[in-house]
Amino acid sequence: MDRSTTEILLSNLDKLSKHTGLSQTEIARRCGLAQKTVNNLYRSAISEASPKIDTIDKIAKTFNLTAAELLSPDMAIAGPVKKVTISNALPKTLGSLIEDFLQLDAMGQASVVNTTKREYERTQRTLISRLDSFNEEKPKKSGMSDG
Repeated sequence: MDRSTTEILLSNLDKLSKHTGLSQTEIARRCGLAQKTVNNLYRSAISEASPKIDTIDKIAKTFNLTAAELLSPDMAIAGPVKKVTISNALPKTLGSLIEDFLQLDAMGQASVVNTTKREYERTQRTLISRLDSFNEEKPKKSGMSDG
């Protein structure tokens, strides 16, 4: 990949980032790439390094593009409005968890739901046990009688 193609890639990635409101960190997470990989990609505009084809494919798929579209100098993004997704409508961590959950197949979602139920029940039992222990340890009022 020559230098101009790398610059086109970064320009298009910046367009996508601005359009969707995603940070470099969030782009890396959604693409299944290490943060270091995305940082190196941006540094490659300065150095002679070229991104790997696999990295380009992951980024393209994340944005529902082909590698050719991602590397096109006239890549157009439809609409001036940022795409509203669960992750930018809710706090980042909660939104990210929900989007990850929605990307799972039915079996994966069922597994998450079952694990969550078990953890909820375990936590509930622990809290009840602690509350019972607290109530047993409470000093009883003495010396007061009904008159």
